[in-house]
Amino acid sequence: MNYTRNGREVTIECSNTKMPAASTMPNYWSYNYEAMLSYLELALDGVHGTVVDAWGNPLAATISISGHDNTYSMVETDATHGDFYRYLQPGTYTLTVTTPGYDPQNVQVTVTAGQMTPITVVFGEIDQPQEISLNAGWNLISLNVVPASYATEDIFQGISGLIQIKNAAYSHMPSMAAHFNTLGNLAVNEGYWVNMSAPATLSVDGNPVDASATPISLKAGWNLVSYLPATAKATATALSSISPYLQQVDHMGESPATMEPGKGYWVKVSQACTLTYPE
Repeated sequence: MNYTRNGREVTIECSNTKMPAASTMPNYWSYNYEAMLSYLELALDGVHGTVVDAWGNPLAATISISGHDNTYSMVETDATHGDFYRYLQPGTYTLTVTTPGYDPQNVQVTVTAGQMTPITVVFGEIDQPQEISLNAGWNLISLNVVPASYATEDIFQGISGLIQIKNAAYSHMPSMAAHFNTLGNLAVNEGYWVNMSAPATLSVDGNPVDASATPISLKAGWNLVSYLPATAKATATALSSISPYLQQVDHMGESPATMEPGKGYWVKVSQACTLTYPE
């Protein structure tokens, strides 16, 4: 049983008699109950973990200890609750957690003597909508999420008061016939002008863009670019990858000290280069 379940559990026999008489059971209990109860309590030392998805649903997972376990020593979660127990001596360990459909995760834990160490391992992410406030008139915006569809009409679906969307080369106006609209899709590496007749909020569902893994190619001169990081950063920090070539930054006619999610920026460089935002 222990071998086939990949565990290190043990069975303790309290008598060398195969089938002791029932009348002797109270004596065996008196001899061993303190040790047996202490043994049960020790089973709670170490790591008590739960493995769930982004919505909190339990996952069937396998947990091994990096550099500590061999092939036949691991624990599995209870499929109903997603929890597991792993007895460990005091120390710092790296748990490798695997579950079907996701990349494995390595989780570092520190176990203290005589204590239970609780952890929760979450797989996957819930799409977080990017919300962009649009003022009446012109707005310079950009996306930092990956939507299910990049189609301009899909992204702006349900936004009333939309007059025009354009970038440096193409345009989309809902009031015009489809064959006159040249901006069919948006992209996460570009900024866009949006003209509104009234204020509104643009909400775009999608996974966050990995800013540091999404380089943006720039040509010499002016470029209308997106801002990809999830948080605001000082302009000098955000554009540090192109600092030798950076000449000017503009947002709505102003030179910003800080760059913010949801906004688009004109960036002027002295030569062709690649902008890579920091994490």
